[in-house]
Amino acid sequence: VNYTFYKNIVVVLPQYFLGFVSGFSGQKLYNDFLYQSYNMVHSMLPVVLFGVLDQDVCKRISLSVPELYSVGRRSEYLNRYISSGWILLGLYHAIVVFFIPYFAMSNGNVTHADGKANDIWLVGTVVYFLVVLVVNLEALMETYFITWVTTFALGFSGFFWVVEQGYLSGA
Repeated sequence: VNYTFYKNIVVVLPQYFLGFVSGFSGQKLYNDFLYQSYNMVHSMLPVVLFGVLDQDVCKRISLSVPELYSVGRRSEYLNRYISSGWILLGLYHAIVVFFIPYFAMSNGNVTHADGKANDIWLVGTVVYFLVVLVVNLEALMETYFITWVTTFALGFSGFFWVVEQGYLSGA
């Protein structure tokens, strides 16, 4: 549950940050197609597989030691302190994934070899890529039991971002 709030904080807050730095102009940071595919394509599969496949102890031990389930009854993983930590982590990651590309690429800064200045769509694309990368790496760091299926899900998320960019760029 905490990760779900975290990943949505990381994708939504950069849009608010853009509002602050642009004088609330109403400009969008992300392409609509990318933004709509975030929860379905870029961050859903790793979460579902994490919930279904992840295990910190083997099946035999989990059935023979019922005390392992007491952490759930005591709300050790879902309480206000743990949830606050996830929210603060989401805030920190949102600040980093927005402001580093924004200050590096906007306001006339040139990163193209042909001398053209960057536009807001390029900055938004970089921010969105970093959002997808960061939330999927966070899911990977929270995973105890990594299998080829979870590796595939994380790879698919990144690969589909490349496919979407190819489609949106007209390539």
